Amino acid sequence: MTPRLFGVLAAVGVMALAATAAAFTSNPPARSGAASAGSDADSAGEARQRAPIPFELHPDIIVLSVKGFDSPDECKGPEVGVGDEELCLRICKKGPDTVRVDLHGLQFLSRVIPGATPKQDTVFLNNPQIEFPQPGRCGPGGVDTEEEEEELKAKAAAGNLPESVGTQIVLKTMCLDVLLGVPGSGDTYDLGAKVTNPQLVEILSLIAGKTLSEEGADLVQDAIWQVTNYGGLKNEMRGRLRAL
Repeated sequence: MTPRLFGVLAAVGVMALAATAAAFTSNPPARSGAASAGSDADSAGEARQRAPIPFELHPDIIVLSVKGFDSPDECKGPEVGVGDEELCLRICKKGPDTVRVDLHGLQFLSRVIPGATPKQDTVFLNNPQIEFPQPGRCGPGGVDTEEEEEELKAKAAAGNLPESVGTQIVLKTMCLDVLLGVPGSGDTYDLGAKVTNPQLVEILSLIAGKTLSEEGADLVQDAIWQVTNYGGLKNEMRGRLRAL
């Protein structure tokens, strides 16, 4: 599916996570997100580079929550991005002015919960910029203090935020670790710093400005797994990405 934001968003940039793995297999992994039988690839989750501080989209944008979901009823918003893994981004704006944000290379990091099964981090793919033109929807009176902002975030995390507050956006993202579970209801994510892994940055440059078909998106997903789970990007894959 090629999502389009209608009057809410202009295109968004591509992103990925820096992670390494051991052995490379010449066969790309299955689309299910589980490692192929007999694969000796290490989990990229053990080598994830976490952002040292929370990443701020924009001073005028409050990120209320980023969550996994299973049912469309859980995230009623426009779709943007490319990939099989879906996250629900809920934001509000402090003011009425249009805000444009460059998300190129931004990561979405699964929040680690003690005792819970780890879930994969994801990567967002699209063109470099996202636009929020609608008026601010941070509740009656807006948000004037840091305390009010934190209160909004706490209500969103607890599921007690009124539907009238904030805007939901369905983020179509890509898997960053073939060995970890996919996002679902109850899974919470944080914004991470933009990637610096040279081979993942190379993938971004090879597909820059291209509109990806479903097959093209699958190819990019396989390229990401080459880097994060299967030993590194191969020249044959570089050629296929250039030809998209």
